[in-house]
Amino acid sequence: MILALSGLDAFILGALGVSLPVIAHLMNRRTRRWVMFPSLQLLREATAQQSTLFRLRKWLLLMLRCAAVMLLAAAFARPVWTAARGDVDTSGGEAVVLVLDVSASSAQQSGGVTVAHHLRAAAEARLDALRPGVDSAAIVYADANPSAPFTRPVPNLDVLRGELDTLKPTQQRADLQGAITLAASVLESAKGARRIVVLSDMQQTNWAEVLIDQSTLGGSGNATRVEVQPVTPTGGATGNVALSRPAVSPAHPIAGRAARLSCSVWNYADKAATVTVSLAVDGREVASRPVTMQAWSQEAVTFETALATAGAHGVTFAITPDTMPVDDRVSLGVDVVERVPVVVIGDDDPAAPTGASYFLERALAPRRGADNDLEVRHLRGDAVTATALSGVEAVIVGDVGLLSDTAVTALRDYVASGGGLIWLCGDGPVGLNAGALRRAADGGLLPWQPLGVSSAGNDSTGVGFDGDAAWATAPLASFDALSEDALLRVRLGRVYDVGEVNDDAHTLLRLADAARTPALSTMGYRDGRVYMCNFSPSPRTGDLGKHGVFVALLHALVDAARTTNDTRRTAAVGRPLRIDIPYTALPDESAGRRFRTTGPDDQPVEPLVSTDDTGVTLTLPRPTAAGLYRVYVNGGATPVAIGAANVDARESDLRAMPTDSINDRITGIGVRVDVAGNAIDPGSADGRSTRRATGDEREGRPLWPWLIAAACVLLGVEMALIGWWRR
Repeated sequence: MILALSGLDAFILGALGVSLPVIAHLMNRRTRRWVMFPSLQLLREATAQQSTLFRLRKWLLLMLRCAAVMLLAAAFARPVWTAARGDVDTSGGEAVVLVLDVSASSAQQSGGVTVAHHLRAAAEARLDALRPGVDSAAIVYADANPSAPFTRPVPNLDVLRGELDTLKPTQQRADLQGAITLAASVLESAKGARRIVVLSDMQQTNWAEVLIDQSTLGGSGNATRVEVQPVTPTGGATGNVALSRPAVSPAHPIAGRAARLSCSVWNYADKAATVTVSLAVDGREVASRPVTMQAWSQEAVTFETALATAGAHGVTFAITPDTMPVDDRVSLGVDVVERVPVVVIGDDDPAAPTGASYFLERALAPRRGADNDLEVRHLRGDAVTATALSGVEAVIVGDVGLLSDTAVTALRDYVASGGGLIWLCGDGPVGLNAGALRRAADGGLLPWQPLGVSSAGNDSTGVGFDGDAAWATAPLASFDALSEDALLRVRLGRVYDVGEVNDDAHTLLRLADAARTPALSTMGYRDGRVYMCNFSPSPRTGDLGKHGVFVALLHALVDAARTTNDTRRTAAVGRPLRIDIPYTALPDESAGRRFRTTGPDDQPVEPLVSTDDTGVTLTLPRPTAAGLYRVYVNGGATPVAIGAANVDARESDLRAMPTDSINDRITGIGVRVDVAGNAIDPGSADGRSTRRATGDEREGRPLWPWLIAAACVLLGVEMALIGWWRR
């Protein structure tokens, strides 16, 4: 037997109750005073015998009263009886598992009542339809990580009703397929009839990914009956306006310089809608803008604003709450820097005007001292490691010798994690290095494979650029007519023949030769991007480095390479949120690093902490709330990094899948789609038990009725004894 005590209140109630008979017993005791009467001395022996019998009677009544009060107190604690674990014998009844879709869409409201309220009423109605003491049931919550409070069907339906009293919508996307599979595993131990009842708002974007077949039900097989009961708001699904896709460009803005902060506004409704989108930085509203959208359309909203100070900032976009408030806000963590770190890789002397590094570094940082937007670092080819590239926003490969495997791997991983790579074809083993990098990325990463030096630039006049270029696409989009003309006047003395071109490559600029050889191409690789240039500022390959337009072109390339949004610090609620912090943003390890992470409610959360050559990674396996997650180190008051969890954008489309289409998602098993769920009255749960199940309560048969009956029996025995003794 497991006693599911209701807590300290039940204990205090029992203690007070047991004390009442004891107090009454003590109050009935008489104070003794000895008075000697010689004529009564012969009665002492008889009086002593009667006094002993009287005391025994009083103690017996005291024990009966105490036992009755203890039984009543135990009944208030609602104990249950748990049989030995094993198969649940439902041969005389049915085992039912209720799968409750508590995804974010269950928070939608109609008339002030949420779908979750309808869901609770429908689930309680299902429990009421079961036969107490005969049928058994269990519950599975369908969210991003389906869970079951009970590992097997239980006959104690009151406990399940108490569990339903805690039901509320989550901010997660439902894994209905996983929830139904979990329900089937809960039923594996049950004997006799088995049934899975899915209670859902039938959101189309969720059900489109569900396919129920024999593999879903596992060992349950054809013995399990599946029912799908739609539970929708009163009057049907409502329209919804939602925010999604928060972004910042560039990924790490420079302090005091304008950055583009944007999000998407979606109108999931049959009529046009106008909303006001507000932008808040670190909790302070800085801008707002009205947006009008047609039915079933989306608009991108962009704010240009300067973030004054370097460091981590929390950005939130919001609209006025509507029928589904959970998707009316989206957040983003933004790292603002004083200067943008850029690495130039080259084996030539950056101080000598004979190689590419000299012209690259002076074009990137033309002003002396720290009065430059870019912080340029020079690395030799043999110094390229993952640690050296940590926190760098753009990497430029110039005149470099043969790269080692370590350097090739570091460059590949840098781009894969969101970095921007600019590859210049100048002096050195260009083809060998490019081939090694393409092989390390399984044929991807670089837009094309450079071969040998082309004959196009070998004559005295060299070769120029073709005017038919992608002038409207970054990085060329920043060029005006004069800059375009200046670029077309440049002559290149050495260019390379191009071999295999990747299918995902996009050529922005071509050479004005007979083959229209690619001169500037780009390609995305995982989270990063590569720009490949069939030219170099080295004086041995032409006079490009001496033209002013080269400075504009190089800065445009760096800006384009670093505009990739930092998606590593955003995640959908319920999915892993990873916050990468480079070592450059942390105090020296000798001072120790003690991390503290807080959630949207400023309460502490516990992340998983790992380290590698580039920095520290904090991972929140399953953030449960949308909003900003801040990371502090060594007790500091200013966060060193900020991540964000947002509601999955697919949860915002509230359209329900037609009931007739459900059968297309279920194959090879007997299924009944119950459409009566639409008529569930949210008030029908009134009068049912609203007791909240306690943490210690477990599956089993309730014992409190038997305890009350036993207490009544003891009180009856007491009254019978008193009446007999009086006669």
